[in-house]
Amino acid sequence: IGDLPLLLQGKILRLVQEKQFERVGGLQTLTVDVRVVAATNKELREAVARKEFREDLFFRLSVFPVEIPPLRRRRGDIVPLAEAFLDRYAREMGRKGLRLNDASRRALLEHNWPGNVRELQNCMERAAILCDGLEIEPQHLRLGGAGEGGPTLGDVLDLSGPLADVVTRVSAKAEEEAIRLALKAAGRDRAAAADRLGISPATLGKKLKALGIEAD
Repeated sequence: IGDLPLLLQGKILRLVQEKQFERVGGLQTLTVDVRVVAATNKELREAVARKEFREDLFFRLSVFPVEIPPLRRRRGDIVPLAEAFLDRYAREMGRKGLRLNDASRRALLEHNWPGNVRELQNCMERAAILCDGLEIEPQHLRLGGAGEGGPTLGDVLDLSGPLADVVTRVSAKAEEEAIRLALKAAGRDRAAAADRLGISPATLGKKLKALGIEAD
């Protein structure tokens, strides 16, 4: 919906607000009872600030927003999705037994996936075609190109929005991860973890409570 012209945005706003519309070329106003589910890959708040998206429509559509992060920020989903796609294409091609080897799994995890899930789907279809055995090798994936070199901070954290909000969000996430790692390294002993972090056990206790993390 982020690419719609402003005129069409106005018509959608009327449909959402008044539940009325006219057919293309028609003169009769029709009333309907509908719910609108909209999706976009654009940052609509930024589009509103640039006057490219209507603010009133943005707030009308933002009743229950659901954010689906890009694939590069959902590393745990990459291999399961790849295996599901590979299984589908193996069945369609009558090639049961096709599977990813460890090297190809690592290659999938190291790729940044600028094309998201669609790119992964195309990648697995291509690999199924190119593979002449049962194991998918990295060369069958053909994932090389610019922008490689493993995930960056922006691949695993949301860095969008005002800088102050980004810094606060990233700082909070880094603090939580540091606490979890210290607890794990200390065998979940609170005093030992606090010593590793350079804070008092009392301070650590307050942070654990705020984060909802339990420790011995």
